[in-house]
Amino acid sequence: MSHSRRAVGWVRRIGVAGAASVLVGGLSLLTVGEPASAAMSVTTIARSSWAYVDSQTPDTTHLNPTGDAPVGTIHASGGDHTYRSYFTFDVSGFRGRQIGTVALFAPETEATDCVHRSVELWTTAPVTAHSTWKDQPAWRQKIYTAGYLANTTCPFPRVEWDATTAVRQAVAAGQSQLTLGLRATDEGEPKLGRWFANNVLMTITYDTPPDTPTPGGTDGKACATARPYPWVASLQPTLSAKLTDPDGTQDGILDVTFALWPVDDPANRTTLPGPGAGDGQTTQLRLPAGVIADGGSYGWSAQATDAEGLTSGWSTACYFQVDATAPANPPTVSSTDYPDDGHSHGGQGIPGTFTFSANGVADVVGFDYAWYGGPPAYVAADQLGGTASVTLAPPSIASNLTVWSIDRAGNFSPQVYYRITTAPTTPIVTSTGQPKAGGTIQLDFQPGVKLAGYQVVSYTYSVNDGANQTVAARADGAATASVPLEYGANTVKVRSTSTNGWISPESDSYFYADNSPTIASADFPENGDGGAVGQQGIFTFSSNLADSTTFFYSFDYGSTWQTVPVGPDGQATINWTPTMAGSQALYAYSQTADGTQSDWYFYDFSVNG
Repeated sequence: MSHSRRAVGWVRRIGVAGAASVLVGGLSLLTVGEPASAAMSVTTIARSSWAYVDSQTPDTTHLNPTGDAPVGTIHASGGDHTYRSYFTFDVSGFRGRQIGTVALFAPETEATDCVHRSVELWTTAPVTAHSTWKDQPAWRQKIYTAGYLANTTCPFPRVEWDATTAVRQAVAAGQSQLTLGLRATDEGEPKLGRWFANNVLMTITYDTPPDTPTPGGTDGKACATARPYPWVASLQPTLSAKLTDPDGTQDGILDVTFALWPVDDPANRTTLPGPGAGDGQTTQLRLPAGVIADGGSYGWSAQATDAEGLTSGWSTACYFQVDATAPANPPTVSSTDYPDDGHSHGGQGIPGTFTFSANGVADVVGFDYAWYGGPPAYVAADQLGGTASVTLAPPSIASNLTVWSIDRAGNFSPQVYYRITTAPTTPIVTSTGQPKAGGTIQLDFQPGVKLAGYQVVSYTYSVNDGANQTVAARADGAATASVPLEYGANTVKVRSTSTNGWISPESDSYFYADNSPTIASADFPENGDGGAVGQQGIFTFSSNLADSTTFFYSFDYGSTWQTVPVGPDGQATINWTPTMAGSQALYAYSQTADGTQSDWYFYDFSVNG
């Protein structure tokens, strides 16, 4: 008789997918059953308690002892001992789940004989604190027998029993605890005696039904479970539901089925497959044409199915009503402040009241409106099919207001155009002086608004989008500001503020500041008449280009040029005597020592005859 005992390594989490079944004499050593599906989850659980009973100590309880678990009849001093071992597992976490395969496994730690092995797995009654050989848990059903496998080590590091039937039965019965027992096939044969490590494990492949879907709503409108149901404008609305699975991404894509029924005929259900989605994702189904009718009320629900064919419960029912008919009449628009009569009223930017009416359409809930080129806004009607009033400021002196009515399903009516004309209210800006680069120009501000209660008290202006500056208005509402200019195009923006706090629309004024010389003459004024033929006059040039050294000038439209040096004060004077009466022109520019030229200036004047 052989007798062997050795240390055995222990792996706490071992999958059983793909394990082979090897039969010897009708007995199996390795796990049987189908390989785990790719959609199945796999977990390994440890026993929660263990015990054994001993024929030589028939009244003694051996609950959770240290040491190995004995099975079968074993010779010892004092006589033969026959042992049976029990292992209890908590299977409550598998309620409601589909069990695939279950493998119970343990390493042999000692074997009486290495040629003979036949250990049975049974379901038993629970072990108690009083369980003994004499009062041992009832042996209920033999589940599996593990036998000898040729050409393997002894003791064998992993003996397995197929516990699938036992776990499935326990879960189906709603048991929280499952007790399994190991015993020798022939307890009168000492060759079958052996020991196993007591930390027996159980690997379970399982699948959990998907969670009940969470309905998202109909056509973007929240799920309604009670009246009033939301209205949808489409005969092919989109139903949405979020799918989740306790097994996470293990199950891959979940299939979904939508059920739809008329509210007044719930038994008339139409089921429609929707696009599959993964765990935590939302699926959407656009109803095909012909499923629902205009004016109808419907309910719908969703159900998920995983790759193993397990289905969730049906989701909470969502309800909606269908109105695919747009309002037939456009709304009406009226305003006492700004009537659409072809005459000018109020002022640009001055607020007024506008009233919108449903124009006899009973299910209008509100109105969209927009100034031409501007963004739309919405206002609710005071009641279904009623009116709404808004305060609006016309953005320009000729403004078009477009208005649509919207019914409870979101259908838009034909649009109506409301045209108004207003008086200008932007500040009036005039300038004094030549706009020269690096210099200043005097701007005079006059109020553009002429309405009572809108007396202008100040002006706010900016140059080239720079910092805002404010100047107080005089008693007549006007103001003056000296504005610096840069070379090139300059933009001056001006707004006025009135006594009632109203701020006018912005006026934009443009000034091109060049760096041509400034020309002045008391004898021959610009754009005027002066002097006489044969009478000498004086012209003064002032440079507007830094570091200019020379002025170039021409009295014959640029055919010939004369020069005069720039003085230390940036100026120069020339004398000129006309030889003929009538219109004349003086061209001039300045130049630096490195050849940089200023812009040209054209000075027009007329010589008296």
